[in-house]
Formats: sequence, C-alpha cells, structure tokens
Amino acid sequence: MRSFTRLLAALFIVAGALSSHAQAPSISFAPALYQYVEGTAAIAVTVNRVGSTAGAISVTWTTANLNAIAGQDFGMVGNPAQMTGTLSWAAGDGAPKTISVGTPFSNIPVIDDSAFEELEGFTIVLSNPTGGATLDTAEMLVHIRDNESSLFFSTPTVTVTEGGPQVSLLVGRLARSGSVVPAASVTWTTANGTAIAGQDFGASGSSVQRTGTLTWAAGEVAMKTIDLGPGPGGAAYVTILNDSLVEGPETFTVTLSAPSAGTQLTAGPFSTAIVTINSDDSGIAMAAATASVLESVGVVPITVVRCGPGTGVFAVNYATANGTAIAGTHYVPYAATLVWEDGDTAPKVVNIPIIDLPGANPSRTFSVALSTPAGGPLGSPSSTTVTILDDDNTLQFSAPTATVTEGATSVTLTVTRSGALANAAFVSWSTADGTAVAGTDFGVPGNSAPFTGMFNWDAGDASPKSFAIAIIDDALSEGTKTFTVNLLNAWGAGATIGATPTATVTLADNDAGFVFAVAEYLVNENGASVAVAVSRIGSAVSPANVTWTTHNVSAISGTDFGVAGNVAARTGVLSWGLNDAAPKVISIPILNNAIVQGSRTFFIALSAPSAGMTVGTPSMAFVTIADDEAPPAAVQFSATKYVVNEAAGTATLTVNRLGPDFAIPVSVGYTMTAGSAIATNDFTLSAGTLSWLPGDETPKAIVIPITNDAATESPEQFKVTLSSPSPGVAIVAPFVATVAVEDDDEVFPLDGLIPVGWVIPAGATTGWHVSNDSGAFEGVYQMRTDTVYDGESAGIEVTGTYQAGTASFRYKVSSELNFDYLRFFVDGVEQAKFSGTTVTGWTLFSVPVPAGLHTFRWLYAKDVNGSIGSDAAWIDAVTLPALQ
Repeated sequence: MRSFTRLLAALFIVAGALSSHAQAPSISFAPALYQYVEGTAAIAVTVNRVGSTAGAISVTWTTANLNAIAGQDFGMVGNPAQMTGTLSWAAGDGAPKTISVGTPFSNIPVIDDSAFEELEGFTIVLSNPTGGATLDTAEMLVHIRDNESSLFFSTPTVTVTEGGPQVSLLVGRLARSGSVVPAASVTWTTANGTAIAGQDFGASGSSVQRTGTLTWAAGEVAMKTIDLGPGPGGAAYVTILNDSLVEGPETFTVTLSAPSAGTQLTAGPFSTAIVTINSDDSGIAMAAATASVLESVGVVPITVVRCGPGTGVFAVNYATANGTAIAGTHYVPYAATLVWEDGDTAPKVVNIPIIDLPGANPSRTFSVALSTPAGGPLGSPSSTTVTILDDDNTLQFSAPTATVTEGATSVTLTVTRSGALANAAFVSWSTADGTAVAGTDFGVPGNSAPFTGMFNWDAGDASPKSFAIAIIDDALSEGTKTFTVNLLNAWGAGATIGATPTATVTLADNDAGFVFAVAEYLVNENGASVAVAVSRIGSAVSPANVTWTTHNVSAISGTDFGVAGNVAARTGVLSWGLNDAAPKVISIPILNNAIVQGSRTFFIALSAPSAGMTVGTPSMAFVTIADDEAPPAAVQFSATKYVVNEAAGTATLTVNRLGPDFAIPVSVGYTMTAGSAIATNDFTLSAGTLSWLPGDETPKAIVIPITNDAATESPEQFKVTLSSPSPGVAIVAPFVATVAVEDDDEVFPLDGLIPVGWVIPAGATTGWHVSNDSGAFEGVYQMRTDTVYDGESAGIEVTGTYQAGTASFRYKVSSELNFDYLRFFVDGVEQAKFSGTTVTGWTLFSVPVPAGLHTFRWLYAKDVNGSIGSDAAWIDAVTLPALQ
C-alpha cells in the first residue's frame, strides 16, 4: 500500500512539472506592426507576457535603423545612438508593458522634420529573455508616414498673346506614397521683368503687383490654375493688357511663396514661372534690348521677331555699330537684310562672331540696330546692346621659388588665379626630380612616382589654392638639393597658365657632416697633381675634422699616384676651426711614366668624422688618370648612342678594336648603369668581357636583352661603360654608350608612325608628320603639321566606312589669333576651327558621327601675311568610330 502511495505521489510531481513546462511564459509584441504619422508625440509600443505568471521575467528591447534613422526620424534629435531598455514582470504580473525610455521621454519620440520623404521604417528588437521565458515575436516594424506635401508649377514657362486667348498656369501638389496629406495653401505674386505691371499686365495704370492664394483641402492633390488673358478675371487671374505698340516679347514672373505648415515648394525652377507676352500688333522688333556673351563663346545670337499675325511680306535691315567694342578687334561687323514671307512668323537669328582676345581685358559693348522696315513699322526695342564679357584668367604659382629645411614637415606652394571669373577653371600640377628625388627627399618614403594633383576654381572664385608636399628627413649629410613643381594643363574657358608655371623648391640639409664637392675628376698623367675639394655641411659652431684615404682601382698607389715606390694608401685628416665652413683641398701627386697603360682610376673616401657629424653623399671622389703615351692598341664603342624599340627583344652595341698593333691579344670589360631605364623592368643588367685574339680585327658585339612591357612611356635610357682593358691597351672615346629604349605602346599615332590610310588631301600644300616636340597628351608621340608659309596649308585626312559613334581628338595650336586656323572637317563640312596660342595644354574636341562613309580632315591654313608663335598645330589621342 505504501509503495502504491509513493508511486501516485511521483506521478503527481511529474504531471505538475509537465503542466508547468506547457505553461512556460513567452513574450511578444502586440501587434507586430505600428504606423505613426510624423509629428506624433511618441510611439507607444506594447509587449505582452503570455502563459505562466509564476515567476519573474524580463526582456531587453533595442531600436534598429531601416530607412528611418535614429536622431533624424525617431529618438533624440541629433543623437544617432539606438534607444534601448528593459521590460520586467514580477511573479504573478501578467499585464502588458509599454516600452519606456525614461526621463524625459516615456516612449520613443517621432521627430517631425521638414523633409519631403517616402514612407520610412525602423524596427524594435527583443532579446535576452530571463526567467525561462521565450520570445514569440522578437521583432516589430514601425512605419513613419510623412506629413509634408510639395507644390510646384507644372511648367516653368508659358506664353500668351496680348490679345488673347486665355492661358492657364498650372500649380500641382505632390505627396509621397503612404503620406498623410493635410489641407494646404500657397501665395502667388507677379513681378516685373521686361513686361511692366500697369502697362503690360495687371490693372491698367497701376504698378501694384497681382497676388492671390491657392488652397487645397485635406487629401486633395488636384491641379490649381492661375489664369492669364485679356479682360477681367477672378481671384486667381492676371489680366494681360492689350496695347497698340509693336513690341518684342516681354516677360514677367509669377512666384509661389508662403506655403502653409507641412507644405513646401519644390526646389529648382518650378517655384517661379516666366510668362512671355507676345505682341499682336504687326511690325518688327528685337527680342531683347540687351545681350551679353563671354568672348570665348565664339558668337552671340541676336533674335529679331515679327510681331502680329504674320500676314504679308516683311523685311528689315540690320547692322552692327561700335561702342567701346571695335569691329575687327572685338567682333566681326555684319550688315544684311532679313525677310519674312507671307505667313512666316518664326524669329530670325543673327549670329555675330566674337573675337577672343588673349589676356585679361575689360567688358566692351557694341550694338545691333534695325532700320528701313518694309511691310510694317519698327517696334520696340529696335536695337540690342551687346556686352562682351572677358573670361580670360591666369593660373600661376604665387612665387617662382620656395626654400625649406629638411627637418620641416612639408613645404607649401600656392597657385593664384587672376583675371575674369565668369567660368570655372582647373589646373593640374606635378613634381619633377632634380637633385632632390621623390620618395627619398620629398613625397612618400619609397615612392619614386611624381607627386601630382589638381586645383579647381568655381565660377566667381579667385581665392588662392595651396598644397603641401611632405619633406623626408634623413640622417645623411647631402648639402642643398632642389626639385621643381610644374603646372601642366589648364582647363575652363579662358583659363591659361601664366608667367610663373614652375616653382623651384630648395631643400636645405639639416645634417652636419662632410661631402666631396665633386664626385669625379680627370687629370692627365703628366699633370703634377689633382686637387680634390671637400665641403663641410651644416652648422659650423664648433671645430670639426674628417679622415680621407685613397683606394686603388686600376691606378696603383706608388706607381700611378702618390709617392713613387710607396705602395701604401695616401691618407690624412682635414680640419675646420670654429665657425669655419670653407671647403678644404686634398692634393694627390700624379706619377708620370713611359708605359702605355690607358686610363686608370683610383678613388678617395671620407671616414671617421667628428662626433655628431656624418659622411654624406658623395662620400667618394673618383680620379681618372689619362695616359699620355700612344697605345699600341685601343678599343672604343662604334657610336655614343644606340636606339632600340622595346619590341626588338635585344639591343646590340658594337665595340671596335683599333691599331696600330693587331698582333697582340686584346680584352676589355664592360658594365651597365641604369638610368631612366630600370634594370629588370626595361633591360637585363649584366657585365662581361670582350676578347680579340692576335690578328683579330673583327668588331665585337654586346647583346643586351630588352624587356617589352605594356606601359606607355617616354624613351628611357641606360649606359654601358668600357673598363679594365688588358695591359698596354687603351680605352678611347667613346668609351661610354647610351642605349635609348623607345616605347612600342603608343596608342596614337600607333607605334609612332603615321596611321595606315592617312593621306595628304587634295589642295593642301603639304602634310603632317609624327613628332615628340610638344609633350604628347598620351604616350610619347603626336602628329604635327609640316612647315607652311604665308598662303599655304598642311593637311591630313582619312576615309572609311564607319559605325555610328563619336570622333574625338586632342589639339594644340600656336598661331596668329583669328587669322591662322587649325580646321577640322567631316565630309567636307567644317566642324570647328582653332587659333591663337593653346600650346601650353591639350584641349578635347568631339563630334557625333552617323554610320556610313566619312572623310575626316585636319587642315592648318595660314593667311597671306603675319606669323605668331610656332605657326603649327598638333593633334593626339585621335579616336574614330569603329570601321564597319
């Protein structure tokens, strides 16, 4: 019986445990989506406890951005941190909880901004439940609906005739998807342009501007109208006054303002509409009394209008007249007759060419006047005054030099802009190594690439632009070094590089020490001695000294220099006193013998400087002793310079053996030294020996592997030097040969050659050639005009069947402004012409081309007298559509 009782009790315990487990509490949002309108005081979010309330539980909540952002759309204004907190239930507590963020907020605030926005959302995430609770719904989405709308003119321009009919200006209302659209209103007001209130619109004789209000009900987005026309109208009506004057088109504006709360005006031109009033009285007039043009634009269009219904034939003369602008100097004079046939009401446009003068100059004016009308009277205005605005501006360094000490962090250079400011301007710059080298003395340590950049000025901006170049502080005594910074290309209408295109930076060393003044010396064998100078670098506020010692190479101490018979190296100490910075001289005796030896070399090295001082660069001075005896045999390079294309694979240098004695064996060594051509990148660095047997007079070849890379480069160079001849053999000049490696990666002209199919056009005096004289836009080469004289032309053209695309090229010109032109033609039709001096930078020109057979022609033509600049034109980076 007792056993049965124990079993029954155990079953009750298990059943209770299972029942308790089945009723374990869970936590969830109710509901899982909330929507609030922007401007709601706060979001009240409810979290429910479901199931057992037997124990205490808690849960953490945290907000997370979607397209609604903390600090901008919800939470605390300006604070991007997510909001977080903890909800807790005591044992026996089953009541819902509201998310609270504490004082001063009891809930999550919704920020009411003025932005015109789409539906936005963020989430609240539950995590870290305690007390055995589980998460039923762990994430809840909150939508924030915008409460702004935007008002705008459906079109920024409208045209009405002074005699009617009525025209309407439409004002629209835009609301984002999901937004709440409250009631709205906006004020509209007219303003004079060339049309005047009381004369052309509004109440006759009254200068008061017309104004009114447009309103929308809540939820309404229909268009509202402001009517324009003759006769009286309602509250949203602007009367157009009909006079008897023959006038050109006149304009006034209607502007929206003072939108109601929660309403904004669309940014840009759609908050103001321009109303053009056309006259209904027959006659001829200018479209405008004034016009302005930048001198570099090329032409100024002057519009003449026919007023009225267009019945009958009308004609009028027009002619330019000087003001402060002079015909032939500032503009091209024009005079002609304009004719309208019966029914023709289209405006006529007269294009007056403007002459672009170099350099800054003041604004100037001229006029274009109508006269002798036929078919109808002259209206108002009958003339247009044109103002030519200068757009020339100069970009240059503020100073040609700058000095900085090596310990400084950087050196700052400034580029200035002067002259006209109507347009934006740009200029690029780049450093160039001198005795100071990029990556070693300035720029980024280890990066030998030029330091480059670009400045830009917005229209109206004349502020100087400055940039800093980092200075590298090393521990070497090097003396003063220099590098340059060059302005390369200027862009923007009228922008040119001025008289200070280069700034030279002098880098003063901050390390104390000693260097040789010159690294190489040449002395004749019959010279008594060689004097080698040593310079002291840095501060001279204390005494100092340094040791020097000679070292044999092919010249031997006691035989070729020093004391005869004494094979010991020559050595000594140079000393400087307090405040002594003068160079000191080492004098080495030169020994003359009667042996044919050829040139021999030794060097002097510095060592053991005073405490706190170093030996700088150059730390060695090489002395070459030229033999004064005629050798029985000699060797030399066949040329001082060898040129090879990098695609050739190898460069072959020829070394000749000279007599008079060909009966002895001869040998000579050779070594290579990298220059702008870099070993492994551009060629294979090696050394070796050439040998001739007795009686062998055949030239010997040094074959050097050349690396063909894919980079577009200027010609690069390295040197090969003959040395260490066999006894009795001299090395005579040229004993150093320069190898120039030409690039084969030119894009245009490909391989540095005139492209296949390019020919001199009929009628041209001469053609064009490949050149590298003007700094190519890309690669090394460009095309340049052959020499031409007065009345002659240089042309080049290509014909083919092309796909539709764009023809483009870069050009430079150095010619007499407005007289000697580079002209570009497509199928015999001139597309553009260029003159003046643009040789300081490349300018892009492009034109769309339809598919078909086309001829592209470049022609540089001179007039019959006068020359300025190089009388030449260049083109590069020519890109034509693909051939069919």
